[in-house]
Amino acid sequence: MKNTLVTILILFSISGTAQQRAQPVSRLVKEILKTYRKLFEFDNTYDGLKENVGDSIDKYNSALISLISAPAFGVLKDSDYNSISKSTDIAIQFSQDKKLMVVSWRVLYNIPNQECINILWIGGKATSANAMKVDTEEEFANNVQVEKIVDFNLRGRVYYLLMGSKRIGNLDILEMISAFYITNNDKFNPASIFYDGKKYYQELGFDYILNVDIKEEPSFLIKGDELTCPTFNEYRTIVAGSKRYKIKPAGLSKQ
Repeated sequence: MKNTLVTILILFSISGTAQQRAQPVSRLVKEILKTYRKLFEFDNTYDGLKENVGDSIDKYNSALISLISAPAFGVLKDSDYNSISKSTDIAIQFSQDKKLMVVSWRVLYNIPNQECINILWIGGKATSANAMKVDTEEEFANNVQVEKIVDFNLRGRVYYLLMGSKRIGNLDILEMISAFYITNNDKFNPASIFYDGKKYYQELGFDYILNVDIKEEPSFLIKGDELTCPTFNEYRTIVAGSKRYKIKPAGLSKQ
């Protein structure tokens, strides 16, 4: 009898675990995956010349932006976010304090000037705040795709360092870092906290030409309260040195 009871409990346990793993994907997630697949289908064949294909990319990309900006997206489960990330090239990242979520992806893969989309979620709402070096009037569209969020505490205030990259041409790579903070009413404000001894910067960047002389991928380095940025020769083909910036507020009263 005891063995039978143990067996029943084990079976119930296995059944419960299987049900958890087989939880149905929400309707919103299904719609996002479906829309992304259609977007990728057209984007994968686009060479910059076929106008009808370009129109289809715009159509499905706009639909994807709307779906990911919808209020329901902000209350999805972690399993839903993981499902989206694993099934697509959509990156979903959270700050360490969970106050900021960035959802990003790229389109126009086959042409030199890719378009990057970054949707920022703050306080349960999607915002059109400019994440990285915007050069377009399209809402949520940015030059640089956010790839990493670093929480940085200065004098009791948390700053969010957004780091990302963009392919400018076939071999030309742009790297950027931007600093922001969140106000008490959930506004996402730029912050000038990178100091080179003379001037404060809110955003820094460098670009280089990918080639055999660059052995390791150049990147920003944060150590303590210092940010190191690589510098290059005039042709941007060789790392020639570095420049250091102190990470410090430029006057909190002004922000």
